[in-house]
Amino acid sequence: PVPFSAPPAAPGQPPADQGAAESAASLEGLVDDLVRQGRLAEASRCDKHARTKAALAVQEANYKRAKEDDELEEAIRIKKEVLPKLREALASDADVSSWRGACTIPGPEAMRQAAERTLGPGDADRFASSLVKPLEEACAAAIATLASGLRVQRGELAAAGALQTEAHAA
Repeated sequence: PVPFSAPPAAPGQPPADQGAAESAASLEGLVDDLVRQGRLAEASRCDKHARTKAALAVQEANYKRAKEDDELEEAIRIKKEVLPKLREALASDADVSSWRGACTIPGPEAMRQAAERTLGPGDADRFASSLVKPLEEACAAAIATLASGLRVQRGELAAAGALQTEAHAA
């Protein structure tokens, strides 16, 4: 299983911001919801956002600790190099809102129906066997993983999300 929450603080360090941990828990639930809906591309992006948010909370705590301990060079490095990169990697508020809203990339069944309307039954079957069927299998595997109480592994989620994005573009 892969946790979303920020790693525990090292001995002698303050814990990461509680609000960030609650936000990460909220995002974890959102990732699960997106997977259950077959929205793997969005789930992958949400997963990356949640992990970045957790890393940001850890680095903000490290920055605060470095200032308190008069480790000024480390505090400056975190403030000037680490924190800006993490903040830049966060998804926008609009993206997070869109994940909570309607689907922007159709799931496998909608893709199959669109292919039949556009390509006709024969060509749609070839399209479905190369892109939609693997996506359906990835969705089923991800949902089964969630049902067993485990987290979908980041690499599996990213690969399935990329497949969904590619199938949608096709």
